[in-house]
Amino acid sequence: MFEKMKFRYIVGITLTVYLSLIYATTVFPMSDDLEWILVSVAIYGIVPAWFFTYQFRLQGVTLSRFAFAQGIERWIGAVIGLIVGSIAFSLGFLWLQLNVFESIAPGWAAYLLEPVPLPASPLYLAITVAIMILLEPIAEEFIFRGVLLKRMALKTSRWGGVFISSLLFGLMHDDILGAFLFGIIAALLYLKTQNLLAPIILHIAYNAFYALTMAYAPTWPEALRVQEMSEIAEKAVPNLIVLAVGTVLLAGLPAWLIRENVWKKNRKVVFLHKKGFRN
Repeated sequence: MFEKMKFRYIVGITLTVYLSLIYATTVFPMSDDLEWILVSVAIYGIVPAWFFTYQFRLQGVTLSRFAFAQGIERWIGAVIGLIVGSIAFSLGFLWLQLNVFESIAPGWAAYLLEPVPLPASPLYLAITVAIMILLEPIAEEFIFRGVLLKRMALKTSRWGGVFISSLLFGLMHDDILGAFLFGIIAALLYLKTQNLLAPIILHIAYNAFYALTMAYAPTWPEALRVQEMSEIAEKAVPNLIVLAVGTVLLAGLPAWLIRENVWKKNRKVVFLHKKGFRN
């Protein structure tokens, strides 16, 4: 049913709400933390909840058709492997980007090294973490792996949908390359399971780890974390090992998906052959 939802509608609604809130904050000044929380709750919570509730009612379907717990235990092992692989790959890939950009784009490398500030208020901090590990993953999976992936697959091809949805997902984040690769992983996982709960769990775990590194930065993970340009070469070995482990864990997913599709296609051919059908 995601194929019937217009991606441009949710983009238009989101932009309208975002610009309205930005204007409102100029009329009613507030702290940066409160402004970020209000905008994030609206963009990742209120707007997606309203949009998808309306669309589901319009099409006469329920949420359980797209994200359901039944049968999810079949994929827990794969999801755990992807969580570990995604985290390992992300840590190693960040170092790889720093290593590459250090010479060709030092300004971007310096930007990637900048720490992300967290709210000083315990209340604002708790709300910020909740947004990061709950609202953002759920909203982004429904929008990018649900609507955009299905719409682009319908207009182009399955792999076109994976690429376009992942590219736009990457452009929405500071770490464009890392988010793009994560988008591909999440898209393939959804296509494999046909259950949005699987990539949502993956996304929540990934964001929870990211929030943890922000909270304990720069002391953890000390062996891998690069704070200064001089540490890029010093911490090359552990980061390369982690990158290799993450790559191995993630590399099997495309082959897994392709093998499953080929098997289904072959099974259909065998069935038709037994029934006496011919081209």
